Amino acid sequence: MGTFLKFTAWIQKTFALWVVLFAGIALLSPETFVWMKAYITWMLGLIMFGMGMTMTLDDFKGVMQSPKAVAIGVAAQFVVMPSVAYLLCLLFRLPTEIAIGVILVGCCPGGTASNVITYMAKGNTALSVACTTVSTLLAPVLTPAIFYLLASQWIEINAWSMLSSILQVVLFPIILGLVIRAVLKQKVESYISVMPLISVVAIVLIVAAIIGGSKAQILESGLLILAVVALHNAIGYLLGFAAARMFHLPHADCKAVSIEVGMQNSGLGVALAAVHFAASPITAVPSAIFKGMDNFQHSSATYFNRELSLFEFHQRVLAQALDPSLPVLERLTFLIIFSHEFFEIRIAGLMKQRDMNVIARTPDAVPTEVILEDLSQSIHRAVKKQFEVLNHSILPELQAQGIQFIQFQDILEKHKAWIAEYFAKEIQPVLTPISLDPSHPFPRLVNKSLNFIVSLQGKDAFGRSIEMAIVPAPRSLPRLIQMPKNVAGNIDTQIFLTAMIQQHISDLFPGMKATGCYAFRVTRNADLILSEDVDDLAVALKDELSSRRFGRAVRLEIEDDCPEAVIDYLLKEFDLTEQELYRIDGPINLSRLSTSCDRPELKHPVFIPVIPKVLRKQKSTFDTLKAQDVLLHHPFDSFQPVIGLLKEAAKDPNVLAIKQTLYRSGPDSEIVQVLAEAARNGKEVTAVIELRARFDEESNITVANILQEAGAVVVYGIVGYKTHAKMILIVRRENAQLIRYAHLGTGNYHAGNARMYTDYGLMTTQPDICEDVHRMFQELTGMGKMAKLKALLHAPFTLHSELLKLIEQEIQFAQAGQKARIIIKVNALTEPQLIAALYRASQAGVQVDLIIRSICCLIPQVQGMSENIRVRSIVGRFLEHTRVYCFEHGGEKKLYCASADWMGRNLFSRVETCFPILDRVLKKQIYKDGLISYLNDCLNAWELQADGHWLKVACTVPEQRYSAQQHLIAQKQLKI
Repeated sequence: MGTFLKFTAWIQKTFALWVVLFAGIALLSPETFVWMKAYITWMLGLIMFGMGMTMTLDDFKGVMQSPKAVAIGVAAQFVVMPSVAYLLCLLFRLPTEIAIGVILVGCCPGGTASNVITYMAKGNTALSVACTTVSTLLAPVLTPAIFYLLASQWIEINAWSMLSSILQVVLFPIILGLVIRAVLKQKVESYISVMPLISVVAIVLIVAAIIGGSKAQILESGLLILAVVALHNAIGYLLGFAAARMFHLPHADCKAVSIEVGMQNSGLGVALAAVHFAASPITAVPSAIFKGMDNFQHSSATYFNRELSLFEFHQRVLAQALDPSLPVLERLTFLIIFSHEFFEIRIAGLMKQRDMNVIARTPDAVPTEVILEDLSQSIHRAVKKQFEVLNHSILPELQAQGIQFIQFQDILEKHKAWIAEYFAKEIQPVLTPISLDPSHPFPRLVNKSLNFIVSLQGKDAFGRSIEMAIVPAPRSLPRLIQMPKNVAGNIDTQIFLTAMIQQHISDLFPGMKATGCYAFRVTRNADLILSEDVDDLAVALKDELSSRRFGRAVRLEIEDDCPEAVIDYLLKEFDLTEQELYRIDGPINLSRLSTSCDRPELKHPVFIPVIPKVLRKQKSTFDTLKAQDVLLHHPFDSFQPVIGLLKEAAKDPNVLAIKQTLYRSGPDSEIVQVLAEAARNGKEVTAVIELRARFDEESNITVANILQEAGAVVVYGIVGYKTHAKMILIVRRENAQLIRYAHLGTGNYHAGNARMYTDYGLMTTQPDICEDVHRMFQELTGMGKMAKLKALLHAPFTLHSELLKLIEQEIQFAQAGQKARIIIKVNALTEPQLIAALYRASQAGVQVDLIIRSICCLIPQVQGMSENIRVRSIVGRFLEHTRVYCFEHGGEKKLYCASADWMGRNLFSRVETCFPILDRVLKKQIYKDGLISYLNDCLNAWELQADGHWLKVACTVPEQRYSAQQHLIAQKQLKI
């Protein structure tokens, strides 16, 4: 059955080619197909029955959910396409038979292909399905009525006869299919996937029969028909979108309506032409061409947009704040992880493309303007939800637990005296109000800084009438201030700095009246651009860092009660539009809330990362590694063995050299201190520091200075390529030989990250791996040609090409009849060639399981393209960060861990490592704990749908609720 389904999917995907092929055969040998015209009615009924089998009663719910949008979509379908068809017939003065065919396809709305295209275009799929459902039910009446109205001037139309035939061969079969699926449910599911093959064969044969009977007319008018149908199709999309826009529908709804209008049920048009105009077979040709165009559009949509997919990850994080099973402070943490980086980098980059009229060449081909509009709508909805959850769920729950946050509207009479005293002593002396007048232009405000815009009445000491002023809040002031118990009572109370300033804003403007004071902040473009021709990267980076604070504005956040006139003023000053404005119903900056509550009982239970038993047995890590490889799975395993290895190396007189890459570590890192100590102890310490690690640039410059002062050799990698590889190499003299020890990881050498991120680290003395690490350090610190590696794959040289080869090998095994499987766990999947290779693997029958934390541009579960691909994402207590690649066939597994995601930047613009797991015990451990465990997760897992949305995986049996992360915590605790 599996082979048959694959064949069905392939036929469906290549439908347009089969139409063209059989049309060509029909032109060459008409007599082969003409006899089939007698069976067209039966074939049409079979097609409609298959359509009914794909529908469910749930499809009708969308009509009630969006009645206005459905009404607009359906009305546009029955008005736009018939009208455009009629006008094109007049404009081109089409012959009668062709005019009838063009008008007929214009009167045949809907078809399930439009639903699939809407999925892939990120439109409102529920609306698309609802429109298709309603238009299908109305078609038996409206199609013959409209056709009669428009086509009667060319030929006499029997509308009642057409109505009767549509009821018999269209509506009744659809209803029959719908009822059978509703009644028999799961019993018919396996047959539904076969119906597309039957439909394709039927339509191809209908088209061939029609073309065979009208060979002469087609040869005479083929190009004319093609031009008219192409125009008809394009104008339909444009007018459908315009109609939805005119009624102010959301952008996703506009896309759904546009596709519903532009894509007709051309299969129905073919069949009706054959039944009612058998004497003029050419009337079916416009519908046949229309069908081919629709199928081509369907097959060309193969990628999700990168930015929209990234935002979907933020949506999944936000959804965790709604989970009542989580401790309230954990929910608060999820609530505030609404990344600024998304605005500072991603949105900023898109706005720059838009402003410079740059046409981005992305695989999904979505225009920048459309992406920005889609993101704006989605982010506005998410921000609204964010503060609804904060105000109506989390803050009340915290108050019930004895924790209170005071905003301006919450200030009570008993608070005021203490607030006044604190403001006068601690806040007012460091505030600098700036009036806005010709001598005081609008100040340059630092990225993400807290500011206040104040509306004033009266005159100042110089007799000036100043209407507005800006008050920046220095970052030296705490954003939350603890209120004394004798003021607050028996509840842990903290007051926002914003509330204190707003309470006493008039004190900053003596003799004047402050009529309004509104907190706001602006987010700026924080991306850095460095020339590759600089003489000293560290010096150039220092110069560039100062400009980051004042980059181009990309977002304005302001309190939602701010008057429109004031908002308009700020938008003009920052050169922003309403699209970049966010009205906030609460504190402007939530990030300080995360560190303000020290209540362990309101968080996840504390767990202690373990040190693997094998490392506890020996006093020396070197002795352990000489006997076997050691695998660390953070945060379940402690990061201390990595630090311990370096500490031992720093003090061991037999250690000659230590080499390490540093991406994000921090000047206070114990690793940095140990490397500095090793250098002072006379070891040859080499640190490859990536200065351009985003938002850690300043910290990494400090790290470089610390190590240089200690005597270490510090290099900054390769200009033009970020060094993202995670490697340590220790050279030790043992028995007159030099022995090398290596550590390779998927995550940064950062103890803090190792407590919050899941990552793998391998400690080994395997000669081939250690030799490869040595060669990679030579590449990074010296010059010369690419080193040929024995065990490691590395970017930007071999990793991408070898991954393609590994996928191709699984394809070959599947085609040879073996069971083949690919499991990939990464943070992001965007690289088009790898996505295309995974599609080929799916089509060959390879089972592909992808565990993608955030961005996924691959579209799963599309028949004929990716039906064997399943994509899931885990959002839990720890940030998933491991990169594991597994290629499996015939019981054999090739398993790799890596520092690289499957993104173009990792594979072509960074130095990355990918290392094989050769030890069978460790390989089994990673496969079980790092892959299969996550595929079985039904507590923190989400699955990607073909329409680009993620659905939370439901645990059908409450007792079987399983979390991979919680399972690993429990498993490790048993080993303490």
